[in-house]
Amino acid sequence: MQLAQKGLDVQLGIVADPRSFNTVLCAPDLSRLEDRWQLIVLADGALPGEADAVRSRCPNAQLMQMKPNPAMRSLLGELLPDRETLGRLYLTVCRDGIRLPDPLVRATGMTLPQIRVCLRALDQAGLIRYQPVPWSIQVLPRPTARLTEAQSPVNSPVVRWLRAACEQPG
Repeated sequence: MQLAQKGLDVQLGIVADPRSFNTVLCAPDLSRLEDRWQLIVLADGALPGEADAVRSRCPNAQLMQMKPNPAMRSLLGELLPDRETLGRLYLTVCRDGIRLPDPLVRATGMTLPQIRVCLRALDQAGLIRYQPVPWSIQVLPRPTARLTEAQSPVNSPVVRWLRAACEQPG
């Protein structure tokens, strides 16, 4: 990676070295961020809730946000499922009994990241139990009453967050 060749530490998820060198943190696990930084730059702009989460974890750091990255918004938009996509995956899991990642990709024509988002939405709606590591999908008994619009997977927290991220002014 070019950044590493320039003397920057490049990490994924968490920063392992407690000495807090100049670090580029990709795909940060904000729940594990520690208050040891003087300056934090959100290079793709702040996604919904991201700046507040960083401020709460690192109150002593100066926080800077770059302009929202249109490429990032586009990638997030590709993950945003509609009602039909969620329903297709739910039927594939329940009716067809397909529960493993690669067979789900083949059966649905979706990417694995899209499947992960949909499974999280179905989990948040109480239709399945989904655990990404280790991979596990458990189908729950069908609700006796039809889900309200607010309870629908299309209005789950993960889908609402993605929708907000895609709609942020850029």
